[in-house]
Amino acid sequence: MQRLNTHLAPLWAEAHRQCTPDDIRQHQERVDTLIHDANNAPQQPIPEHLHRGGNLQISQVTTDDIARLRLGRAIALATRALLPDGPGNQRLALAATHGLSLARMLGARRTKPHTENHVDSEAKTAELSVLARGGACGEHAALALELARATGNEACLLTNADDHSVVMLASHLGRRAVVIDGWTTFPTSCLSADSTFVQAGKIMRDADAPAERTPFNLVTVERLRRRLEGELGPEPVVNAILEDRMSADFLPFPGPDFDEQGQQSSAESLLHNAASMLGSMPISELRLRQSDLAGNQRQTPVVDANVRQHLQGVAASTSDQLMPMVTQLARLRALQSPARRATVAVPITVTATLVGNIQGHIRLGLRAIAQPTVRDERLPSANILYCDEAGATFSTTTAPQQIIDDAQRGLDNAEVLNFPDSFRAKNTVQARYALTRLQHYASRPSSMLVVQLQRAALEVIDVNLPHMPIEDQGDMLLQLACAQLALQADEQQLARDMLARHYARVD
Repeated sequence: MQRLNTHLAPLWAEAHRQCTPDDIRQHQERVDTLIHDANNAPQQPIPEHLHRGGNLQISQVTTDDIARLRLGRAIALATRALLPDGPGNQRLALAATHGLSLARMLGARRTKPHTENHVDSEAKTAELSVLARGGACGEHAALALELARATGNEACLLTNADDHSVVMLASHLGRRAVVIDGWTTFPTSCLSADSTFVQAGKIMRDADAPAERTPFNLVTVERLRRRLEGELGPEPVVNAILEDRMSADFLPFPGPDFDEQGQQSSAESLLHNAASMLGSMPISELRLRQSDLAGNQRQTPVVDANVRQHLQGVAASTSDQLMPMVTQLARLRALQSPARRATVAVPITVTATLVGNIQGHIRLGLRAIAQPTVRDERLPSANILYCDEAGATFSTTTAPQQIIDDAQRGLDNAEVLNFPDSFRAKNTVQARYALTRLQHYASRPSSMLVVQLQRAALEVIDVNLPHMPIEDQGDMLLQLACAQLALQADEQQLARDMLARHYARVD
């Protein structure tokens, strides 16, 4: 991403400086075309198994309500036309694109066009999402807001306590205002009174846009994309994300012009982390004290700068070695939890011998949080048919055929991939890593694993062991049998129970 952002910064500033009245006119024409095409796209009934909106509800509304609902749907569909792979955190879009929508979302969020006097705004978010051709709810809402403003209608962006964002047309109408959501599997609109968004918690209206904000312009974005592609090759934003991903996985990256199969393969690697988002604090608590070697003197805080630096290095090294197992445990517990969330906090005490008869005592805390990034929101409301007195109707469960086909492909791929939950049980490397950590620290009494980490290692092994090749499972069990002898009493019993259960299964 650093190379991309380095190239983007001057191009971003130049493109916005060079924006002409003709660019503004062409932008307006482009928006008008998008809205026209969306309004005239044939709407097909969404199969019930896809929309999951429940039984049909009929609601009587006014002719003006129908007009606003249709405009709202057109804006939502125009948003999807500009971000065609769909949201990077929606289950069906992720499965349909084999992870490419996630790469686009990350690209929209990690691309940073640093410029002088730069002010964050919905316009900047919208332009970056169009540049990357993807995003999550925030990017979809920012883009929908800019499209709504370009139609000359009053609109605002709202965020709720569930960390979701939508656009609202004619908010002064209260329950008859129109909620626009281009982020759901099927982009559409509904009345505020019927929106699941307003039922999800406290709503926060975003601050007004800065008075001198840089205006959103599709022509400027297209110019930026052409310049970037000329310097970095096709799909520069997505390829920057995939390059970072492959570097993190220690895989060779063939360059920005690699073929479609290579792009899909690297994008699929993102799926392995899509089921849970891990936030970690390798050292969430750090306390350094010292005493004499016999331990007879009361521990006192470390004041010597050199001693502190040495002990902090020991703490960082210990953290680096143990955090992968802590984060894996958080992931496992989250995926097995109905709420798909888990926090693992582990206190560790390490003793290090210093010069003379002085000991250093390090107390640190490791913390990992796993929570879902993958959502599955098919519609912004229930299955509603709005009707006015003249016989005009608006259904929340219709969509263009292409969007229905994309959702069905996502559902089919999700079945094949068993996405996302199966990934927790297929990474056998995690079991080997946990066993190695267990053996290593059980053999070093001076920095032995605390009970929580011994249990963490056993849990990781227990979950992943059955999915290893059968010829490797016996070897793993033999190694575990040796390692368990050095565990603490309760953990020895857990290991014995595991061994008995897995030996019975293997036999």
